[in-house]
Amino acid sequence: MKTVENEGGWPTTCLNYRAFELNGGEQQMVSIARALANRPDILLADEPTCEVDTMTRDLIIGRRRGLSDGGQIMIIVTHEPWVAERAERVVRLVDGKVVS
Repeated sequence: MKTVENEGGWPTTCLNYRAFELNGGEQQMVSIARALANRPDILLADEPTCEVDTMTRDLIIGRRRGLSDGGQIMIIVTHEPWVAERAERVVRLVDGKVVS
C-alpha cells in the first residue's frame, strides 16, 4: 500500500482499518491498489467501478489512463457506458460472441 500511496491520488484513510471495517467501495479501492502495487504489465479488472461513487469511479478510470501512459494495460469488463466510452478500445460481446 505504501507504494501506491506514494504515487498520490489514492485515499490513504483505508490504511488504518481491517477489510471488514471498510464499505464496499473502500474495499474495491484497496483491491485495485493492491493489484497496482505489483506493477503488472496487464491488469484484469472485472467491474472495478460497480460499487463506488462517481468520484472514486473517476479516480479509477483516471488511474487506468496513467497505466497506459506507463506501458501497462488494464482490461476492464463493464456494463457501464460511461466507463466504456473512456476506453481506448471497446470489444462488445452478446451471448458470448464478439459483435464489435
